[in-house]
Amino acid sequence: AMTFRLSPPPNKYPDAEATAQFYDELVQLLEAIPGATSAGGITNLPLTGGGPVLTAQIDEFPIEEGEFPPTFLARRVTPGYFGVMGIPLIEGREFTADDHNARTGSIIISETIKREFWPEVSAIGKRITTAGAPARVVGVVADVHDTGLETPAEQFAYKPMLDSIGGGVRPRMMVVRTDLDPNLLIPGIRAAVNELDPQLPITEMKSLDDIVSDSLSRTSFTMTLLMLASVIALFLGAVGVYGVLSYVAAQRTPEMGVRLALGADGAAVGKIILSQGLVLAGIGVAAGLAGGAALGGVLSSLLFGVRPLDPITLVTVSGIFLGVAALAS
Repeated sequence: AMTFRLSPPPNKYPDAEATAQFYDELVQLLEAIPGATSAGGITNLPLTGGGPVLTAQIDEFPIEEGEFPPTFLARRVTPGYFGVMGIPLIEGREFTADDHNARTGSIIISETIKREFWPEVSAIGKRITTAGAPARVVGVVADVHDTGLETPAEQFAYKPMLDSIGGGVRPRMMVVRTDLDPNLLIPGIRAAVNELDPQLPITEMKSLDDIVSDSLSRTSFTMTLLMLASVIALFLGAVGVYGVLSYVAAQRTPEMGVRLALGADGAAVGKIILSQGLVLAGIGVAAGLAGGAALGGVLSSLLFGVRPLDPITLVTVSGIFLGVAALAS
C-alpha cells in the first residue's frame, strides 16, 4: 500500500461538507488507478502517533461526580478505510457514504473498548457521545497500535468524515492498496489529485512497509545490539565451559590411568568423567534458565509476537552448553 497526506486549504474548501465531497471524489479516482484495488483515508495512520484524544460519555455508564470520563483516541475515516488497511471487522459494519452525507451519527469502536464495556453482549447500537456529537455504534474492528508495536493497543473511536453535529477534519492520510509494487502507483496518485486540485500539494508519500519500518527502527536497533551482545556472551560462555571442564578432566588423568591399570573398562571410565562434567554443566544450565526466567520479563517491552521465555531459544542455548561440556569432558 502507498500512503500520502493531503491538507485541502480553507480558502478553497470553506466547510466540512466541501472537504468531505473532495475526499469522496478522490477515493473514486484513486480506486480507478490501474493496479489499485482499494483506497481510503484517515486523519492519522496507525504506528505514527499524534491525533486527538476525546473524552466520551457512554449512556449505559454515566460518570459519577468527581470521576474522570473515559478517553478514546479519535480518528475520522472514509468509507472503505478498514478494508484497505486490512483491519478485520469484528462486529457490525463499516462506514458508508450515508454515514457522513446524511450525518447519521455513527461511530465504530475498537475491540478494546468493547471488551471493557460490553464483554458479554453486542456493542452494536450502544450510544456514545464524543466532543458533543452523539452517535450509535455501528461496528467493532480489531485493535491497532497507535505509537508502536511495543506498547499495548490503544482504545480507538472512529468517526465518519462528518458527524451528527457537522464536525470534520481537513488533513487526511490517504492509503491506496495494490497487488503490485506500491511505487508503481505514484504517477496515478499524482494524476488523480491533480485532476481534482492541481494546486494541492502531496506530502509524506511513503509505502506502508516504510511506515512500519520507521516505527520499529529504534526497537530494531536496540534488539540488534542485544543480539550481538548475546552471541558474544554465548561464545565466551561456551569457551569458558570448555576450558574449565577440559582442565578438570586433564587433572584427573592420573586417576583414569590408575583405574585402567586396575582393570576398569575404558568406556566406563569415560562415562564417569562425562557424567560428572554433564552434572556440573547441567547445574549451570539450570541456574541460567532460572535467571533467564526471572529477568526475561525485562525485555517484554521490546518484543512483539515473541514471548520472553521462547522455548526454541532456551532449548538451543542449553543444548549448546551441554554439548560443549560433553566435548570438553
